[in-house]
Amino acid sequence: MTQDIYWELLIWLFRSFMGVTAFAFTVAAYQAMRCRKRTDRKRKR
Repeated sequence: MTQDIYWELLIWLFRSFMGVTAFAFTVAAYQAMRCRKRTDRKRKR
């Protein structure tokens, strides 16, 4: 039973890690898009 709880905790930790990685990747992509928009704004000025 202790081993089963250990596996469940390990799976939860892995899922949370994947979630954080996906969130960080999304934020990085969003920042890249903002940088591209900034260049467009400079062209308009």
